[in-house]
This record gives sequence, C-alpha cells and structure tokens, in this order.
Amino acid sequence: DETDRGVDQRDGKERSDSPGCEESDANKEENLKLRLPTRSDMICGYACLKGIKGPKEVVFVCLPSGTSSYTLLISGTAAMRNTKRGSWYIEALTSVFAEDSRDTHVADMLVKVNRQIKQREGYAPGTEFHRCKEMSEYCSTLCRDLYLFPGYLARN
Repeated sequence: DETDRGVDQRDGKERSDSPGCEESDANKEENLKLRLPTRSDMICGYACLKGIKGPKEVVFVCLPSGTSSYTLLISGTAAMRNTKRGSWYIEALTSVFAEDSRDTHVADMLVKVNRQIKQREGYAPGTEFHRCKEMSEYCSTLCRDLYLFPGYLARN
C-alpha cells in the first residue's frame, strides 16, 4: 500500500486556510488549488462480478439487521448475453437510464440495473447456460449525487 499523492484541482474554489495543526511557517504559497485524491469522483459499472484477486478471498457480509454475518467465497463470473438482444447488462443499463435519468442520480440507477440483472435467468435447455445467473456490480468514489439531466423525452 502506498500513499495517494493526489492531483491538483483544475478549476473551482481555491484552497482555504488549513487548520492550525496543518499550517507551516515556511514556503507560504498563495492561490494554491485544492488537491484531490487521485481516484475521487469516479463511478465504474461492471457487467459481472470481478472477483477478488490474491489471498483475500473471504468476504464478510453484514445483514441489514446487524445481527448476523456470512462468510462467502467470491470468484469472477461471466457476463451473459441474449443471442438476439445482446448483453443482459447493456440491455438493463439502457432501459434504466432511458427511463430514470431525468430525475435519478447515477448510483441509484446502477442499483436498479443490479436488481434487474439479479432477476434474470438464462434459458437454454440442455446446455450449461440453462438457468444460469449473472450479477452486475459497480464501485463508486463519488462524493455527491451525479445527475445526467438528458432532457425530457416524450412518453407514448
């Protein structure tokens, strides 16, 4: 593990004075821009579970009640596609974004995409893909809600 040196913010507010415990007597620079973590304000969606690489293959999941936990072994899984309509993930993503992007932020839409993917099941009797499942995921370092505001589309 290494420290994140950050990146200079290109626009926006100038850095405010640091609290007393972080001030330095030497080299007072004026008009310094804020420094941001290198991987801040990003959101990435994945069609399937990426899995966990390395020796840490055990994940503890706390249930909403906070009373129990399970130990799970997670490995990467394949993304599924319909031979006529294409990728389950892209189909769910375009459907959800077309329906909800006017007034829902991106992270909430990706949760809805996950829900749609979770409910699907492959249909290919006699093959290994019959009744197969997929689970999409996303990771986010967004610090605020991200809205796309594509405009209003006429509904039929």
